[in-house]
Amino acid sequence: MNWRTIQWFGFIFIIVLIIMAATTENVKLICSESLDAAVGDDVTLDFYFEPPSDVTKSKGFVFECKQNSDHVLVYKSGGFSVEDQAKRFHGRVSPDSSWELSKGKLAWKISQFGESDAGTYRCIVQTKQYQLSSSTELKIKQLDVPKKQSKAYHPTDVTVTLVLAMLVLLL
Repeated sequence: MNWRTIQWFGFIFIIVLIIMAATTENVKLICSESLDAAVGDDVTLDFYFEPPSDVTKSKGFVFECKQNSDHVLVYKSGGFSVEDQAKRFHGRVSPDSSWELSKGKLAWKISQFGESDAGTYRCIVQTKQYQLSSSTELKIKQLDVPKKQSKAYHPTDVTVTLVLAMLVLLL
């Protein structure tokens, strides 16, 4: 191989690296900053790529979400890993109906939201080309409970009542 060929291979390699860096720098993993849910609700956490990106073409694609150190949801090697999931999420966490890897939609839901489910959820996407992360805060919705209104008796109410009672007795 002569020097000129080595230069061309080097030039092509650098161009490929620049293109890869340019395409992955603009991809972001997005989720709303916070969500409110009432205890007992089913809650969907809508993570997605911006711009939309087909992750089925990415080698070594791994998507994992954690609450503190507990694995909530793990997707790797083309499937969900129940073995990696914390026991308290077994049977309650699943992909949402809008989960669509070919469109970069990574929505998943927690069934029967409980008080211990409140907190920060951090999701990470890893491929051989990049690693992205995004977090959301899941809060307990404070329900508006109507307050009992006690009827306060005003002096005029008592006076009117006494006057009416006296009229009834006189008639």
